[in-house]
Amino acid sequence: MFNKFSVGGEYNYQWNNKSENDHDMYGYSFYGTYQLASKLKLFGRYDHVFSNTLEGEINPWNLSNDGSTIITGIEFSPIKNTQIAIDYQDKIAYAENGTDLHFVYVNLQFSF
Repeated sequence: MFNKFSVGGEYNYQWNNKSENDHDMYGYSFYGTYQLASKLKLFGRYDHVFSNTLEGEINPWNLSNDGSTIITGIEFSPIKNTQIAIDYQDKIAYAENGTDLHFVYVNLQFSF
């Protein structure tokens, strides 16, 4: 049963974003898949990204881009080296006056 699950996580830290001193970004991600059938898989991911607050400032320097993203979807592999996936993405702004964004994507992958 457990061989149908795949999970992972990571933490990232970027110093001096775009070569700007003290403009640091950091965040974490968790992701996983569940094999429903031999050709069908569910997947999901959660990301949370922050930026640091500069000396003398109240809010993080990149507040308008700080926030979370949730991705969930399903992937179908009808034939060898071909995958079709549909996923929903929800981008949640960290700032109170930020805009949350919602997307649906269809992806096709062909391997040669």
